[in-house]
Amino acid sequence: MRSPRRFGREAELVNAEARQLGDVTYYLLEYAVKLPNQLRHNLASVVVRRGQLFTFNISTTESRWQKLQTKMRAIADSFSVF
Repeated sequence: MRSPRRFGREAELVNAEARQLGDVTYYLLEYAVKLPNQLRHNLASVVVRRGQLFTFNISTTESRWQKLQTKMRAIADSFSVF
């Protein structure tokens, strides 16, 4: 899935997964983003709780992604809303 090209950036959904934490479902969305001057890799953890949408986003350059992806996934997975 790709986003429309706006503001000189294009995002592609690379992976999406869900995890259950108690009775709450968290979604982890992984994107590859093309900017005019660089490539980036983003992770977004998303949850709906008490009728509100909560997100946590973390991003790095594509060149650092291979080195940091395990740590970044752990950080994104640590996001929780009570």
